[in-house]
Amino acid sequence: MALEPIHLALLIRLVNIALLGFLIHFYFRGYRKIKSGFTGSLLLFAVILFAQNVFAIFFRILSGVDYTLLDEVSMHNLVLNILQMTGLIFLVNTTRK
Repeated sequence: MALEPIHLALLIRLVNIALLGFLIHFYFRGYRKIKSGFTGSLLLFAVILFAQNVFAIFFRILSGVDYTLLDEVSMHNLVLNILQMTGLIFLVNTTRK
């Protein structure tokens, strides 16, 4: 059975949450050490994106809407999640260096 686009989008959103969790951990450690405004802003940015992804999953579950019937919405959701994941992967790679 092939994954529906909305289920793949949910899976990618979970990957985004894991990547953001890594960034939050890394930025929090750095902020505690150097108290830089830039690092604090990166931490806040990661926390906001983390919350956005968690709430998106939460609201999708609570809505009760069968998104598998809404192919266009599912594809838009999938594309946006893939774009976000791509950006986060680049950010994680840069942060780890």
